[in-house]
Amino acid sequence: MADNLSFYEWVRIERERLLINAFPDFIENSYGETYVIECDGNVEEVRKLVKEVLFVFNNLYIKHKWIDDIEQWKAILPHQFTKNFARELTIEEVEKERDWFYSLAYKQKLEEAKKAAYEPWRLSDWAETMHPENRVWFWWGDTILGERTKDNYFVVAIKLLDDYYSFNPIKIFFKNCGAKNISNISQYDLY
Repeated sequence: MADNLSFYEWVRIERERLLINAFPDFIENSYGETYVIECDGNVEEVRKLVKEVLFVFNNLYIKHKWIDDIEQWKAILPHQFTKNFARELTIEEVEKERDWFYSLAYKQKLEEAKKAAYEPWRLSDWAETMHPENRVWFWWGDTILGERTKDNYFVVAIKLLDDYYSFNPIKIFFKNCGAKNISNISQYDLY
């Protein structure tokens, strides 16, 4: 882990920064990433949905609760966000897919794993990346990028708890909030 603060202390800090609409700055000697989020003329809608979804998770963390049921997730998360995930598989479909995968030769498994990286995510898979034991990033701040492009772009700073993380859950998060494209940039490119 990058910092000595506990997960729940980072939850508290994230909540405070969400509430004050913090600027995307960084803590010195800390892990972080900066992204340019491209929207389709709806930057305020995307920013609002991003924060709404993050508050749902933040509230669960504060209450030390977690949800394992996909229908409960669909009930508490905004439909605008959940509608963009792939259909959940039934237990039978999961078992059939697992049995099929285990029947493959090693090289075939590698090829299928590569293909799976480009398949649409399911809400249950994405929510699992936000579980307190799995989540390694926090929203740190955002700002609209320039007056000319104000309807199309905003910059987001993400606080990382570790220097190793997967970009896919972050990308899926912003895409399902309505972003058109997400580009990782150096924080030094902004200043």
